[in-house]
Amino acid sequence: MTISRRLLVCLTLLSQPGAAANLWSKDGHEIGFNGYLRTGVGTSGAGHTQTCFHAPGASFKYRLGNECENYASIGGYLKFALPENRFVDYLKYEYQTSFDGDYGHQIDPAEANTNYVEIGNIANTSAKVWFGRRETFQQDVHIIDYNYMNIAGDGLGIYDIPAGPAKLHYAFFSEELNQNATAGRVRQDNHDIGVRDIKTNRDGTLAIDLRVSRIFGNSSTTTDIHSADGWSLALRHKQENFFGGTNTMVVQYGAGTARSAFAYPFEADWVAEELVTVDSVQALEDAQTFRILNTHLHETNRWAFLSLVLLEVRNSQDFDTNSQVWVSAGIRPTWFIDDNWRLTGEIGLDYIRDRTDQTNGYLLKQTLAVEWAPQKSFFSRPVLRAFVTRADWSNSFKGDIGAPYYADATHGWTTGLQVEYWW
Repeated sequence: MTISRRLLVCLTLLSQPGAAANLWSKDGHEIGFNGYLRTGVGTSGAGHTQTCFHAPGASFKYRLGNECENYASIGGYLKFALPENRFVDYLKYEYQTSFDGDYGHQIDPAEANTNYVEIGNIANTSAKVWFGRRETFQQDVHIIDYNYMNIAGDGLGIYDIPAGPAKLHYAFFSEELNQNATAGRVRQDNHDIGVRDIKTNRDGTLAIDLRVSRIFGNSSTTTDIHSADGWSLALRHKQENFFGGTNTMVVQYGAGTARSAFAYPFEADWVAEELVTVDSVQALEDAQTFRILNTHLHETNRWAFLSLVLLEVRNSQDFDTNSQVWVSAGIRPTWFIDDNWRLTGEIGLDYIRDRTDQTNGYLLKQTLAVEWAPQKSFFSRPVLRAFVTRADWSNSFKGDIGAPYYADATHGWTTGLQVEYWW
């Protein structure tokens, strides 16, 4: 069976009615599964595997026709409904793990990203308590796959606490950073507090999130690692019926050990190893990120689009020599030919200014795709797409984009087939 036929068989199986999250339910009890799948084939020329185009310094890249890996996240859940008049309504267990691998390479499993127990609807309210490992309250920009609100790890929390029309949440997450260190091990703790669904105006709601973070130092016979602190704040406003669509504006700031401004839940392992002097601690605590982004989803019976405008300024030069500005703008329009077929395009521009070495450059990525989906909707999945992509970049990025096939060029192209599905 050829690779293209395998893709079609995969799409056919996934589009069957049985492929739903809820496999069985009775009297409030449920068994189900959920997940995400992305697989495909592509080329950048005769005999070449597909390469992808990612601007150096940009946190993520525009996705359509620009993904060079197979990825799957598969999980399931069990929900047990308790008898009426109990203090809680149900118990739930959920597990999920992921698999990934670049085109032409082995697909490897990763550790579980979800493995938790939830106790639901406490004291006849919507409040839910959980403990274990999970990714929660996550928000992303679909066309670049950017999780700008990433609250994840091992911990416990409570969410959907009623507060009038709004809802509160709190989560505690902890992670060991330098697990392979011969010196004393170091952990980072995050406390995430937030409120959602604050009514601001007609069809408008606001969410506010605060993170307080600390890396706990440790002493050993060989080295002393000092403690360091940080915090971040995020404001997210969602406006329905905005020029016929849904508009989301986000403003974020992060400093110190929370300098990613919610984009990453914990610092990298090497950061703990650097905290051996008072000056290095001060340099980390002075590091900061500012981010503002706006996305807009507009959809009609004939066409739809999702757009993004983003500005991210990072300054941690004294700690890791990183000081840059990332500006990004892109749009993915879709024209519905009929109930199943559609023509989709995407154009994305990334501009990076590195203030450390006083350089700058751009990457322009353009894609045209023909797609099949079971329904006439921008987010209808599964989807089978055939695409062609072209990218152009500045001379300053020559050798940093499109390697190995376009290492000596300032433009490149790819074409291929892809299946994408979530449930």
